[in-house]
Amino acid sequence: MMRALEREHPAAGGWIVDERGLIRRHINVFVNGELGGDETAVGAEDRVDVLPAISGG
Repeated sequence: MMRALEREHPAAGGWIVDERGLIRRHINVFVNGELGGDETAVGAEDRVDVLPAISGG
């Protein structure tokens, strides 16, 4: 699904998944409000939120 997102939005290319096709460490993917990951199944009616981690000091 993340590859499809990058195809639809080329500016996101390389920011969400790495060269191996895995979600980058600093990206959090939530499916229906629950933290998901590379293996999380997503259905047509599911809500997916992709959020970058934010830190500061």
